[in-house]
Amino acid sequence: MRTLRYVAMVILVVVAAVSIGAPLILSASYETQFRDAPNSRPSHEHWLGTDALGRDRFSRVLHGTRISLLLAPMAASIATAFAAFIGGVGGYLG
Repeated sequence: MRTLRYVAMVILVVVAAVSIGAPLILSASYETQFRDAPNSRPSHEHWLGTDALGRDRFSRVLHGTRISLLLAPMAASIATAFAAFIGGVGGYLG
């Protein structure tokens, strides 16, 4: 079981590091349009291809991961506080 924990932690750290370092890794911003290559397939230039507007999908995934890693702990904290409040009121009132 410990091995699985370490593997999961390494994967999370790698994903977080890559998403935080996205501006340094990527050659173009998530909003840059490559109008000559809409809906292109994965290639050496666009690892996950491009969407209908010609935006690089890999770049958009990395920037979306940054937002998800920021909001997930906040959502868990809010849910925990709400559950503690409801549990406290329930315990107090019986």
